[in-house]
Amino acid sequence: MRAVARGEAWYDASAALGLLSIGGPNAAPRERLLLSERELEVAALISEGRSNKEISTALSISEPTVKKHVGHILEKLGMQDRLQVGLFLARNPVIFKR
Repeated sequence: MRAVARGEAWYDASAALGLLSIGGPNAAPRERLLLSERELEVAALISEGRSNKEISTALSISEPTVKKHVGHILEKLGMQDRLQVGLFLARNPVIFKR
């Protein structure tokens, strides 16, 4: 909490290890990213604070499909909730760019 209060990035240990295993900055974009194109879209909307219903409307997909994507995002990034995903994306936008 103190690191975040100072404006520093904080990562759950499992998320940090996952990032390190993805590849370095010189790796091809697809090798650096764990998320599919659709998961990246969903993650971006999560970072905007949108609900599953709002995401389903924005992407023209069903709400259960959004829930499935959110679950995959959480699992792939080793995070426990949407807030962590939103904060991670806000602090590391370059990781999610193609």
